Amino acid sequence: MSGILTMTANIIGGVGLVLLGMAIMSEGLQSLAGDSVKKLLSRFTGNPLAGVMTGTGVTVLIHSSSATILATIGFVNAGLLSLPQAIGIIFGSNLGTTSTGWIVALVGFKFHISTFTLPLITVGVLMKLFLKGKKTSIGMAIAGFGLLFLGADILQAGMRETGGFIQLTGYSFSSWHDRFILTGMGFLLTFLLQSSTVAIVTTLAALGSGAVTMEQAALLVVGLNTGKVYYGILGFIGASVAGKRSALVHIFFNLTTGVILFAFVDFFIPPVIKLCEYFGTSSPSIIICTLHTAFNLLGIMFWLPFYRPIALLMGRIIPEKGPVLTRFLDYRVATVPHVAVETARLTIVEVARVVLTAVRDLVVGEKTYSEAISSLGSVDVALNETRKYLSFVISSPDSNQVHSQHLDVIHAMEHLTRLVEACREFDNVCTTARSEYLRKLTLSQLGEFDLIIKWLDGEIPEAPLHNVEHISAMFADIRRKKRTEMIGDIAQGGMNPDMGFEHLEAMRWIDRIAYHIWRSILHLSQKY
Repeated sequence: MSGILTMTANIIGGVGLVLLGMAIMSEGLQSLAGDSVKKLLSRFTGNPLAGVMTGTGVTVLIHSSSATILATIGFVNAGLLSLPQAIGIIFGSNLGTTSTGWIVALVGFKFHISTFTLPLITVGVLMKLFLKGKKTSIGMAIAGFGLLFLGADILQAGMRETGGFIQLTGYSFSSWHDRFILTGMGFLLTFLLQSSTVAIVTTLAALGSGAVTMEQAALLVVGLNTGKVYYGILGFIGASVAGKRSALVHIFFNLTTGVILFAFVDFFIPPVIKLCEYFGTSSPSIIICTLHTAFNLLGIMFWLPFYRPIALLMGRIIPEKGPVLTRFLDYRVATVPHVAVETARLTIVEVARVVLTAVRDLVVGEKTYSEAISSLGSVDVALNETRKYLSFVISSPDSNQVHSQHLDVIHAMEHLTRLVEACREFDNVCTTARSEYLRKLTLSQLGEFDLIIKWLDGEIPEAPLHNVEHISAMFADIRRKKRTEMIGDIAQGGMNPDMGFEHLEAMRWIDRIAYHIWRSILHLSQKY
């Protein structure tokens, strides 16, 4: 009985220490890296192969594929990455997650790690407690590293005791039924532990203790690799349509790759063994790590050429449900100023498109007043949500570029708010529509309206900023001249005072609209 309790305690305690070690180490590494990792991901615009390299490198750096995947989903959600761009990064994160297994296999099971893990943990904790700045993050990473290997050591000790109680050796590699069970065990291990890294460490510990054979470990690896769909499921929560498509890419990659590997695992093991022997090792742990890496690498090689069809497939599975102005706003990236500001800018561009379309409809007069402004309700919601979102975003004047863009977004939002208010001034809209002069004046600038909307739609590369500024200046000049003329007409009895004041107010309305359009486009078109 005591043997069972000791075994259980060692296994549970070992898994717990590995989980804790991974969490602390990952947190330390992410803190040490700062926003540079997120900036690297958010600014990636290269080809899919470069995306694979980026995703792999970032995951190796921070030792967290979940952080890489969730950040990528967040950036797609925010409109900073397209789905085809994100596919390479997502694929690469799966390859990068194999790095921890290699560290454990090369270091953890080669030495009596218990002799240096405890001092390592002590050093890390002391650095965390008594040092400042980035040195505390280094201390966390060191302490997490020590806990990871201490947990692996304890876990392996527990696994050695399982032989008398759990007979996994009874599961035959030649039986498809047994293969399915072993693969399912690996899947559940990753799903329950919520970490493929901890699952591979557990598998390596079981292999090193003799609790499982190398073939059984290979099937467990197939299962735990497939179990990484958990990260994709997590990415669905609170994500936009674009974010859900990215999450589905991760699920698709791991499920399809898992099925292929499960069916053909027999063909992969012999060449991997020969490869390892060629480099002078027959260590089962090294072989399994090589197999784990090969599984992900082959999956990438198989699917990467089809990244565009995959993106199209995701679009069909999760179709766009209609334009949602706030679809880019993602609070998961609000803590990264340059990303959050660009996200808000994209949202304001969407708002500007709707508002200027409403202004155009009012000018043309082909729709009723209520029809023309029917979309402004969603604009109110979007502006309020963007203000709320920006309350979480802080930019320092020291970061000139980000701060300047932040100010531009706020300015553009304020001018668009004024435009929305102007669109709801029914009397001025009616006066402009009744006056042949005012109607012709506004309609004469219809082509410039169309150009602005085309720029907002991305159909033309450059905003017609000079033209818009010219229109604003022209309307201001006309308003000043007409004001003098109309006041003179009223004084001489040539115009009814009420009608004259209505026309003057309508002229001011047109001038305000032109001004706010110019200023909003000016702030939205700035390049950084």
